[in-house]
Amino acid sequence: MTDGATKRVIWCLEDDRQGHRRQLAGLAQALWSLRPAQICPVGRGTSVADLPPPDLILTAGRRSHWRGLYLRWRHGGKLVALMNPGLPRPLFDLCIVPEHDRLSPSRKVLLSLGPLNPVVPATAARADCGLILVGGPSRHYRWNNAQLAEQLRRLQVALPQVTWVLTTSRRTPASFLSMIRQQPIPGLQVVPVEETEPDWLLQHYARSGVIWVTEDSASMVYESLSCGAAVGILTVPARRAGRVGLGIRNLLQQGRLQRLEDLEARGRMSAPQAPLQEATRIAREIDHWLK
Repeated sequence: MTDGATKRVIWCLEDDRQGHRRQLAGLAQALWSLRPAQICPVGRGTSVADLPPPDLILTAGRRSHWRGLYLRWRHGGKLVALMNPGLPRPLFDLCIVPEHDRLSPSRKVLLSLGPLNPVVPATAARADCGLILVGGPSRHYRWNNAQLAEQLRRLQVALPQVTWVLTTSRRTPASFLSMIRQQPIPGLQVVPVEETEPDWLLQHYARSGVIWVTEDSASMVYESLSCGAAVGILTVPARRAGRVGLGIRNLLQQGRLQRLEDLEARGRMSAPQAPLQEATRIAREIDHWLK
């Protein structure tokens, strides 16, 4: 393990999923902010022969876990899994697991409020700038284009002073985008995810005082809460009760989220709570654990 005068070396085992990369980036950046570190992205085809030995190997996603175990055996370091791994947890030195997975904290398990992310609190957000994040059908949720479009129209009526930007995800059905373009909603700009730059979303988190997210998009919900915006949930038909829905219900009960009917009854967005900064909190825990 490095001493106090030496940079910590962090290997981030990346796969092809953007959500996993954002979790790794969030924790690595938070660790770097506590203590300068050499952060080494390690893709599936990356040779580690020229990299310095790791102090930490961060993994996110099941495809990276066996690789992490092998690299720890070959090169040393502490192996950390972000999310509940598909392999037995005792194989890892530490697991960062969202609370909605219903595990108990232990010497090897730290609980986080949702998945980690690289979003920082906004300092120049405007109350009249709104962002809408649309997901798509998944194993937990079905989809209904007309139902969602109706909610968007109700949202525009409830907050007429807000100028909205809507972006999609890789899961968004093409039929939804086609419908919105054929029947445009006043004051709503649509930017498909395919037309966005890598930092587009972070830029809009920084300027948007109001964000609404379809409830299937759990990672986007927690990212929106991390920037400090007032955040609402757009209803999507559920296939079954699951951990994603449990996490959303917990956030609603805590007053961190609001539904459209609550906005319509109140006539305004409720004030946001303090921004979630789970990556920073978890990084402090890991820093203490390493010492």
